[in-house]
Amino acid sequence: TIHVVGVMAGRFFIVTMAGYAFARIDFPGRDKVFLGFLAFMMIPNAVTLVSSFIILQSLGWIDTYMALIIPAFNYIWGIFLMRQYFMTLPVSLEDAARIDGASEFTTYFRIFMPLAKPATLVVLLFTFTDVWKAFLWPLIVTRSLEMRTVEVGIALLRNQYNVDFPLQMTAATLVSLPIMLIFFFAQEYFMEGINLSGTNK
Repeated sequence: TIHVVGVMAGRFFIVTMAGYAFARIDFPGRDKVFLGFLAFMMIPNAVTLVSSFIILQSLGWIDTYMALIIPAFNYIWGIFLMRQYFMTLPVSLEDAARIDGASEFTTYFRIFMPLAKPATLVVLLFTFTDVWKAFLWPLIVTRSLEMRTVEVGIALLRNQYNVDFPLQMTAATLVSLPIMLIFFFAQEYFMEGINLSGTNK
């Protein structure tokens, strides 16, 4: 869907560029900014739900793809993962690129990104599972049936007086199939993501 593809594309660029910047660019206050990012990971999403909804409502984004996609770009764990991976790559790669006259963006895009395919794939896999199973946020920011996600759609199969459990279970099974198939064929990358998140400099 547009929702899933939009979030995956946005997270790909933001997470990889931010991870590269925190790992390889020595700008003032880099470590303090990164620690600030990590501190935000300790704030439960439920704490920011109301304020986020008010902001999106003031922008007129409620019941639009913008409300589903833009807030999901906030993926600090992915930034942390990419930073840890980029820090494991040798400095000699940067030095060789500088000698050849490569710009910072060229170094990131043409040298480091091809080497970061394993970590990037992990980010994309986790992003897909996060977005596909999201329920609370899509329920809050969508109104029309056309904008509802599959998880919200399953919840709408029940009404006040009747619950069709066979229908709900069938729908839940079908919705779970993509995630189960992805985990079955890419479980090594999920485990690699867990290992990478514990990598130190």
